[in-house]
Amino acid sequence: LGRWVAAGKIVFDNFNPKKSVIPNFEIPKHWKKRFRIFDFGYRSPFTCLWIVQAEEDVKRYNIELQKGDYILYKEMYYTERTTSVNARRVVEFSKHPDGEPEKYIASIADWDAGERADLEAEGIKTIQADKDIIAGIQRVREVLGNIDPSRGFVIRPSFYIFENTLVEYDPKVKINLETGERNNSPSCLKEELLAYSWKAAQNGVLKEEPEDRYNHSTDPLRYFFNTLKKVQWRDIEFMSIH
Repeated sequence: LGRWVAAGKIVFDNFNPKKSVIPNFEIPKHWKKRFRIFDFGYRSPFTCLWIVQAEEDVKRYNIELQKGDYILYKEMYYTERTTSVNARRVVEFSKHPDGEPEKYIASIADWDAGERADLEAEGIKTIQADKDIIAGIQRVREVLGNIDPSRGFVIRPSFYIFENTLVEYDPKVKINLETGERNNSPSCLKEELLAYSWKAAQNGVLKEEPEDRYNHSTDPLRYFFNTLKKVQWRDIEFMSIH
């Protein structure tokens, strides 16, 4: 993975793709703790992350993983398509390899009521995300592990990303279809994690505020780990029809 030029310091400078990006494997049907997390966009990408928590038999699939680790196993990252259409596509991709619909502990979404209503019209019931930026960044840094300067020692990751997560490829993210001009914009979470940056210092004063770009998948990742800390999932029945 390449690195993108950024105005300030990379927010997730402890993300190490060599440790955190792993080969795909088929997620066992008996792994029940599955989640979907949404961030809305039209000109900017609409994103959905599918995350599962590994269970007792995880080492059958990857020796480095442990029970309780979280894995991003699917991802939608698509521009210039309505929420209703994206919702229908999400439903299509929310299935086991044998075609049986997956079930989710929860589907977590950005706050926009109209967009959430579009999801619900397609059978996707959502709960409102906890969007606290700084707390969310801290929690994502914790699960990314690795060499974390804030702690001073090596920490094992507890969040992993499949090598190939995109459920469909959107060429418009990387190419202007009218001019043919290419760009180096991220097109998935593992690329955004290498690009998402703090705002540059002004007059020597550092800002605890990230730039508002390269955050279309990092934002829902932050929503997930923020919300995960505050909601007792054991008290929630499966919330999604699809």
